[in-house]
Amino acid sequence: AGNIAVDVVDSFILRSGAQLRTDTIGQGNAGDILIEVGGSLDLANDATISSGTFGLGRGGDITVNAGRLVASNGGQISAGSGRQFVSGNFGPSGNIIINTSDLVEVDGIGNLNRSGIFAETSSPNDAGNLNVNTRILRVLNGAAIASGASGSGSLGGDGGTLTIVATDLVEVSGSQANRISALVTEGVLDASADDSATSNAGNLIVETGNLRVLNGGSISSSTFSRGNAGNIFISAENDIVVDGISSDGERFSTVSSAVEAGARGSGGDIAISANNLSLLNGGRLQTTTTGVGDAGDIDVEARNSLNISGFIARGSLQGVPSVILSANGIRRDVVGTGIGGKIQLSAPTITLTNGVVDARTFNSQPGGNITVEADSLGLFQGGQIVSASNGAGPAGTIIIEAAERVEISGFDANFFERLSETSSELIDLLQEESNISVRSFNDGAAGNIVLSTGELTMSDRSQIIAESAAVDGGNITLMMSDFLLLRNNSLISTTAGTAQAGGNGGNITISAPFIVAIPDENSDIAADAFEGAGGNVSITAQGVFGIEPRAQRTSLSDITASSELGISGVVNFNVLDASFIENNLNELSGEFVDTAALTASSCIARSGDTESTFVITGGEGLPQQPESITSTSSSYSTGTVQPVTEPAAIPTIQEPQRVYRLADGRLVLSHECELSESKASA
Repeated sequence: AGNIAVDVVDSFILRSGAQLRTDTIGQGNAGDILIEVGGSLDLANDATISSGTFGLGRGGDITVNAGRLVASNGGQISAGSGRQFVSGNFGPSGNIIINTSDLVEVDGIGNLNRSGIFAETSSPNDAGNLNVNTRILRVLNGAAIASGASGSGSLGGDGGTLTIVATDLVEVSGSQANRISALVTEGVLDASADDSATSNAGNLIVETGNLRVLNGGSISSSTFSRGNAGNIFISAENDIVVDGISSDGERFSTVSSAVEAGARGSGGDIAISANNLSLLNGGRLQTTTTGVGDAGDIDVEARNSLNISGFIARGSLQGVPSVILSANGIRRDVVGTGIGGKIQLSAPTITLTNGVVDARTFNSQPGGNITVEADSLGLFQGGQIVSASNGAGPAGTIIIEAAERVEISGFDANFFERLSETSSELIDLLQEESNISVRSFNDGAAGNIVLSTGELTMSDRSQIIAESAAVDGGNITLMMSDFLLLRNNSLISTTAGTAQAGGNGGNITISAPFIVAIPDENSDIAADAFEGAGGNVSITAQGVFGIEPRAQRTSLSDITASSELGISGVVNFNVLDASFIENNLNELSGEFVDTAALTASSCIARSGDTESTFVITGGEGLPQQPESITSTSSSYSTGTVQPVTEPAAIPTIQEPQRVYRLADGRLVLSHECELSESKASA
């Protein structure tokens, strides 16, 4: 087929089902389409620009160069190979390249089409690549930009790479008619495909100044059959925000990679780089597998801050928190057979307020590990970092390196209210307290926690736990260069047998210059067990204050390694011997200093005036009552102010000028005398 070229100075408009297309149904290639528009290219009401192959030939490429591109109400640009789920040996589809100086916007759904830009294959051959270069990209109200593979035959076909470069902004927002706004790559095989065939989704690349995924919008790569999901790479010069849910309350705003139920392939990895990353009001970043393959890994690097906060306030997902999630299942009855992916987070400041970082296993495979690198890490009002086992597989390990401080504080006061109103199992597997935890709810082993920081502060029921219901508890290692502070019912625990069952308590190792608790605030360090043996607690410090070892937990602040029915563990202290300080303290003298002997009772003014000032600053040493505060100044008598005496006049000294001879013949060195006026006139 021949090529199509359009060159328009101002604007080019296609409406009401109008089409601009090149196809091939034989062995020859379809023609290319080139559109040059100085102003705006508008596609509306199911108007399309397309190139396809329904034979052995190759589909044509589509290139658009314009100031703006707007596709609305079903307006569409597509390059495809074959028809979806129709078996046939069709040729490869063409590429799509969109270049605009200002804007690309795809918006809504028409009577026939979904607004958007699509590069797809339904054949054994690959889909073309799709590239968008612009200043601002908006995908709104159920529209999509997608690369898909629904292959067939002996080989299947792979999806192409979807690349978005928008210098200022990418916004993916909203939904319509059961369609979510999306940037997506997918892989799926039809029923006629051979058993050896695979259909891999393409990679998805976004480079922008700012990225906003809002109101149920989605950036995703998935595999639905034999084949791997694509990797997702997102780089933002400034901020990334993933916020909220769809208008019907049924869909998260999300960046995700998935191995869907029935699929046999690996999930893609997600790598995100930005100045600031915020997941808000139920927004999520996740890799999951409910098929045979493994979930992908998540790697986040924020140059300034990572903030995960808030939860969904309405709909069937009400109460579900914002989350970074990697799991080999999505609930107990929808479980994959693969391994959960790893989560790695890096930012100077990481804050979780109600938010969650969760690596979970529902099957016999291990859950993913979580690694956090930061200067400052804060978990507040139920913020949680969790690696948990809900099946036979072991939970992962949590490794946290915070150069300056870790603060864990508070609990979610509305947790149980939200739990009673939501249909999501995710919240059912969390807890109300702010915590770092590796837990086993079933037969899988609890994981381990390794935390290194300067200051670790825990307060208001916060927890660091490696507990198990019926197997051995995990181990906790805490290393602080400054101090560990425990306040208000905080807890460090490796307790086993929380379901009144077997399992030995895990070990706790703490190293810090100072460990401080308030005795009557009931903050505990516990390596307990029910039927099994208690774990061991090893503490190395220069000083431990306000908390002490006891055989059982009490209402005071305790360190325990007990067992209800088994052998108790050991609490081992390696505390600096401070007795030399006590033995070398000098007793204070009982004699008081007479301040009157140290200060003068008068002051001298530096002028003839009999006025001056004398100021006392600071407070006295001790108050008269224990509850009183010290006074800020004392009364002090300055006596008589003595004026300074004026000195007597002193004659002016004059330099000698010459040697003079006196009348008696003596010589003197002197100056010339001034004659009086009478002598001068004489």
